[in-house]
Amino acid sequence: MIQALKQKPEKVRSILKPIIPKGLDVVVLSREQFVDDFNFEKIKLSDLDLSLVEASDLSIENSIINHVEISRSKLKSIKLTDVQFDAVNLLNTYFEQASFSRVEFKSCRLTGLKLVSASLRYVTFTNSKADLALFRFSIIEDVIFDGCSLNDSDFQGAELNNVYFINCKMSNVDFSNSNIKGVDLSSSQIDGIKMGAEQMRNITIDFSQTAQIVQLLGIKVK
Repeated sequence: MIQALKQKPEKVRSILKPIIPKGLDVVVLSREQFVDDFNFEKIKLSDLDLSLVEASDLSIENSIINHVEISRSKLKSIKLTDVQFDAVNLLNTYFEQASFSRVEFKSCRLTGLKLVSASLRYVTFTNSKADLALFRFSIIEDVIFDGCSLNDSDFQGAELNNVYFINCKMSNVDFSNSNIKGVDLSSSQIDGIKMGAEQMRNITIDFSQTAQIVQLLGIKVK
């Protein structure tokens, strides 16, 4: 059972938020317009179907993406800076070598999302469903997962520094071979979590989670 939300440490509150200008113009895009080397800034995308898109070298800045369908798309070398995603469907979307800076995902569907060899800095995931998500070999720094479902997600080989999982469902999450420099799991459900002794040196847990960590180490307590 997920524990009650604890007071967020000062470092959590210091994580930078997206800079979004007021009065953004609403832009209508079709799949055909979402092409390679496409750049846009200071716009709002709303109620669009951009599923099954394949594109590379995209850049989005100072923008809001709201109620947009981007599921099952393949996006390579996309750069997002100061972008807010609200209720966006990214089911089984594949991001390769993506760069996210000051990005928020709120109430998004991220099941099966693939972020491979990505860079995430100052990124917040709030009340989003990200079961089976893949973060392999990504650099994840100053990132918050708040109230998310991450069951069976995969962080193998990732580098995690100053990452907070707050009141998340994290059953069977795999941190094998990851480089953990600072991860807080203390308010989340971590049944069946996978990590080695080296990764455990830099995690923060609650006392009630001690038995689960002892079990990971193969220690038998009588």
